[in-house]
Amino acid sequence: MAILIVDDSELSRQLLKMHLEKGGYTDLVLVSSARGAYEALGMGGPNYCEDVDLVLMDNSMPEISGIAATERIKTVDRLKDIPIVMVTGSSEDHILQAAFDAGAIDYIKKPYSKIELLARVRSALTLKEETQRRKSREKSLARSRASLTKAQEIAQIGNWDWNFEQNTMYWSSQQYRILGYAPKEFVANYQSLIGGVHIDDAEYVKKTFFRAIFEEKPLVSDFRVSLADGTEKVVSLQGEVVFDDDGEPVGALGTLQDITERKKTEEALRKAKSEAEEARKILEEEHHEAEQIGKSLLKAIPEDKRLTTCVRMEQSSTAGGDRAGFIHELTGREWLMVTDASGHGKGAAKFQEVALGSLLALLFKGRSMKEALIITNRLLERIGAGRFLVGNVWRVMREGEKGAIEGWLWVEEYNIGQHFVVEIDRETGDVTEWKWPANEPGKAMMLGMFEDGFDDMASIIRKVKKNSRIFSFTDGLTEACNPDGEQFSMKRLVDLFVNTRSLSADLAHSGIVAGVKRWTGGLPGDACDEEINNVQIEDDITLAVVDI
Repeated sequence: MAILIVDDSELSRQLLKMHLEKGGYTDLVLVSSARGAYEALGMGGPNYCEDVDLVLMDNSMPEISGIAATERIKTVDRLKDIPIVMVTGSSEDHILQAAFDAGAIDYIKKPYSKIELLARVRSALTLKEETQRRKSREKSLARSRASLTKAQEIAQIGNWDWNFEQNTMYWSSQQYRILGYAPKEFVANYQSLIGGVHIDDAEYVKKTFFRAIFEEKPLVSDFRVSLADGTEKVVSLQGEVVFDDDGEPVGALGTLQDITERKKTEEALRKAKSEAEEARKILEEEHHEAEQIGKSLLKAIPEDKRLTTCVRMEQSSTAGGDRAGFIHELTGREWLMVTDASGHGKGAAKFQEVALGSLLALLFKGRSMKEALIITNRLLERIGAGRFLVGNVWRVMREGEKGAIEGWLWVEEYNIGQHFVVEIDRETGDVTEWKWPANEPGKAMMLGMFEDGFDDMASIIRKVKKNSRIFSFTDGLTEACNPDGEQFSMKRLVDLFVNTRSLSADLAHSGIVAGVKRWTGGLPGDACDEEINNVQIEDDITLAVVDI
């Protein structure tokens, strides 16, 4: 039994793989596009995975969307019964409706919890198994009426026929088995049927039969039965009343199915959904607290008098996932941190506060920044929230830590998986991007996702010219899109850095953000401040301007 994961993001594929493997699903096939899914399902050639039982389909993919891919897969007869669950970041009704219209049976909204993911996967696989059993029964019945008894046994469905005049009932062998009776040792009739119903459901079942006979209501009922050995089962009864030519009821017939396991599955799914909803409510209740804590964790103004700075954030929601500011070791070392938690909104904000709270506590206890980062990574990985933290942590080293060079300073940096630091010579306009050594990629790792090997994390020492300006920022600026869907890009941002280098840190910061917003909103060069401020960028805007 295999699960096919279709997502153009390597990170998303690996996250799904990690959660599914922890849930006991190890037969996984990962592809990065709809065309890869077609190939894995054998739609484009003879080689394919024959036992795919579930497809987790990302909706937002280049070339062919998840919805279009689903619709195409469902046109192939042998693939129609494979359940497809859409994995989407959208909650818009028309997107979800389009997914269902294309043939998806369910959806998982990003960011998802591990509990919800596994519950929906189990539900989809259960549905696949039930669909296969139902089709197997239909084929068996079509081949021969003689196989009816065996088919009923497999499906745990019995059938019955009630003659009102004689007050007798015919029960199939499977119905006897469901109700725990031996056919030759028991007289089947209405009274014996009602006698086996759970005492709390008996009156409801009687009323169902009464309404079907005298009010021509549907004869459909789910109820509990109590077996002689004390076992309880849940059964589903369906049938119809038979009338003579004068419109008088003369009998009824129908089926009885053991749905005990199905009810257990439904209850497990309901419980999982309830737990996920409770977790969501807890996050919402803590939202205000998280926002207030987040604003107080990092200092906006450095104590180091060698630095002139402007550190500002503009959140895309009331609790964003970006943070920027200064943090201190117990030794007095002062670090600038610019970090971005994966995802958006309250969940990202809460994750950010857990990470920064851990770092602060460890630094306060005398741990070095390296130790604090490593221990915090282990904490976040154990939480298993499916999120991660990226960014930069750097400081200007104090005199005596490293040999002095006239006109230069030394900077120590930890890279936690994202390199958005640009250095500008304010006199010449020369641009230097802080790149990480190519031979040490494993020492620049995001927090919360990679425990193995993280102990190797190390800082790098950089030589920076005095009177330089350093920009630390997150991707809300470079990935901001204009009305045509084009991203602002690193090149345009660096041009703004160079063009504002003669301004103070405060004015440069304002000019850079205004430039990005003007372009994003498609505004003319003479747009007023009110028009620029009204432009909303989808992601958080975080920018630190530091003159040294």
